[in-house]
Amino acid sequence: MWNNRILSGSKFLALGLVFLAFLAGASNQASAKESKVKLVSESELLEPITVQIEKIKPQPSIILVNKNLEVVAEFYGSWEVLKEQFNQTFENTSFLAAYKSQSIYMITPEVTKK
Repeated sequence: MWNNRILSGSKFLALGLVFLAFLAGASNQASAKESKVKLVSESELLEPITVQIEKIKPQPSIILVNKNLEVVAEFYGSWEVLKEQFNQTFENTSFLAAYKSQSIYMITPEVTKK
């Protein structure tokens, strides 16, 4: 009985060695296949992109809108200089909003003096 156990143990060991040899062979084949793969860098995959930027329109300093919020006029330049030059125009406006260096005014109808 003890002799049978040794035999079955040696069969088990032999089967284990065959299995390990099979795994080692499969691993070598996989690494051989991987070595055949050509590595390509991202710069080779991407085509060069050409971007043409035309002249960008500057943002107006002051925008005048009507009661329907349609843009009536845009003023470019220093706020103080524009207010001085177009004083009569800005007397008939109401301030709506401002963001950074931009201001929006709504043109109000002129009130006739009695």
